[in-house]
Amino acid sequence: MSNSSTAANGTGLYLFSGTNGDGMYVVARGTNRDGVRAYSYQGDGVQGYAGIWGTGGAGVRGSGFSASSTGVSGDSRHGVGVRGSGEQAGAWGEGTIGAIGQSTPDFGIGVEGDASGEGSIGVFGITTGGGGGVGVYATAPSAESAALQVNGRAVFSSSGRLVVQAGATSATQTGLTLNGPSLVLALLQEDRPGVAVRAAVPNPGAGSLTVHLTQAPTANTAVAWFVLN
Repeated sequence: MSNSSTAANGTGLYLFSGTNGDGMYVVARGTNRDGVRAYSYQGDGVQGYAGIWGTGGAGVRGSGFSASSTGVSGDSRHGVGVRGSGEQAGAWGEGTIGAIGQSTPDFGIGVEGDASGEGSIGVFGITTGGGGGVGVYATAPSAESAALQVNGRAVFSSSGRLVVQAGATSATQTGLTLNGPSLVLALLQEDRPGVAVRAAVPNPGAGSLTVHLTQAPTANTAVAWFVLN
């Protein structure tokens, strides 16, 4: 073992493997014992690099083999437990649940995402398979809690404005993704005395919705629509 604790700028331990070997291989056999434990007085406890020669890999990789184990776990008494930054993604989770965030009581934050550039995304959730997958799932088990709270504008791709032409009593919006449980809400965006939305009818097979008015307006009239489910 090499110990350079007395050196002003030395490296405590430096290992270099062969072509097919590991730089360091450590096994801990005791219950709840760590394979590797690292401390740093002012820097990083562990820092890993990968792909220096352009062959990919992960800077730090963790694997959990039992149902109760965790691949990578981070904890901080006063700061951030796990922080990720990258040109494509700061953190990537893949599994039955891609990522789980759990906050401490009293205004804690389970998962936080920050986006500063134009068009950037703070938190991104996607489901690529069929069978009713969910990109982002929010739940609130108690009546005092909210499953989702939005401070600021909310933008939905399943909403828009449809114009009913003067003299017509209906208009159809096409190019939508609908299914059997889809619900359509519609409301006039202009004051037309005596004119109201009579019905907003989804057509899942055609991927469209049709807005029907109680009577034909004398001028083009905008109708806002919103699809749920």
